[in-house]
Amino acid sequence: MIAVTGEDPANLIICQLAKWKCNVPRVIARVNDPKNEIVFKALGIDETISSTRVLMSVIEQELPSSGFIPLMPLTGSHLELIEAEIGPDTPSAGKSVRSLGLPRGTAVGGIVRKGSVLHADDDEVLEVGDRLVILAPTKDESEVRKALSG
Repeated sequence: MIAVTGEDPANLIICQLAKWKCNVPRVIARVNDPKNEIVFKALGIDETISSTRVLMSVIEQELPSSGFIPLMPLTGSHLELIEAEIGPDTPSAGKSVRSLGLPRGTAVGGIVRKGSVLHADDDEVLEVGDRLVILAPTKDESEVRKALSG
C-alpha cells in the first residue's frame, strides 16, 4: 500500500491503519517534510519517499561540478554573468588573463583570491583557487568554458 497525499499526518495514519488493521505486508508513505522520515520509520512504516529529497537529488545532479557556473542572464541584453573557479587540473592556472583566449566581447570583471577581490588586469596571472567573475555574450558560454578548462 502506498499513501501519497500532500499531508504527512494523513499518510502516516493511512499506512498505520493498512499495516495493523488490514494486515498489509508492506506500506510506503510519501513524506513531505524530510524531518518526519525518522518518525515514520520509528512508527513502523516500511519505506518513505521524500519528495523534497528527490527534488534536491535531481538539483544536485544538475549542478555543474567543474567550477564553471553561469550565474544569470542580464536583463535586456544577450549577456550573462559567469563564475568560474581555477581548479588544480585547469589549464588556465598559471596563465595571464590576456592569454586565456576568451571570445571577443568577454570581460573578466574581477578575481577573488583568498577572500580578496583583485582587479582583473590583462597581466594578472591566475592561481589555483581563484574565482573569476566574467561577463560574456550568452552565445559564447561554451567558448568561455573551453578557454578556461581547455
